[in-house]
Amino acid sequence: MSIERMTELTKTINALTDELNKIGRSMPPVTVDEVKRDSVFIAHVREWMREWMKEIDTTVLDRDDRDKWELLNRRFDVREWEGNDGETVYGIFDMHDGVLLDREFDEDADACNVADNLERDWQDGFYGFPFAWNTGWVLESERWTDELGAAGFLVYRYDDDTIIAGIDGGGYAFMDAHFVPFYAALAEQNEWLVETKHGPRRITNKTKEAA
Repeated sequence: MSIERMTELTKTINALTDELNKIGRSMPPVTVDEVKRDSVFIAHVREWMREWMKEIDTTVLDRDDRDKWELLNRRFDVREWEGNDGETVYGIFDMHDGVLLDREFDEDADACNVADNLERDWQDGFYGFPFAWNTGWVLESERWTDELGAAGFLVYRYDDDTIIAGIDGGGYAFMDAHFVPFYAALAEQNEWLVETKHGPRRITNKTKEAA
């Protein structure tokens, strides 16, 4: 086998790959439901996880000192808007359920106090600390905190330094419930092509009916 033939084959493969990607981008995006049983796609997600989410056994960390664990994706957020009389009012938004709680406050401080109490009650209900699953995943930065939260992860800054995501649950398929939606959200947001058994495609987190 000559170097000339290898060069020729490399050019052919690159040209075919470019054409394949172009076709993939031109087609309607696949949905999460369509690919969550696609072995090629799941292998692609696992490979991405190995590169960007490093597993860590949280039992080797200091879980007794809760001050070392800063939860970055709070559940309850205080938001403001203009009321019917033109005055600023405040409300509490539940970021997990995507709803505004049915109560308005005239003062920001009052809304914050209630939100803090709701947040404390929610965190007291965790199955474990910092989350039920002893395995966490270290990330390079907190830039994906919102996407991780939307996919059901808790995200902490540990000891003022390390960003660790984890899952407060068990007894179900984490890949389906958390990792696939998280990766799909990033792929859709950044217009990445994902690998499927039918070739590269765009992806959307919408349901098939909505897409």
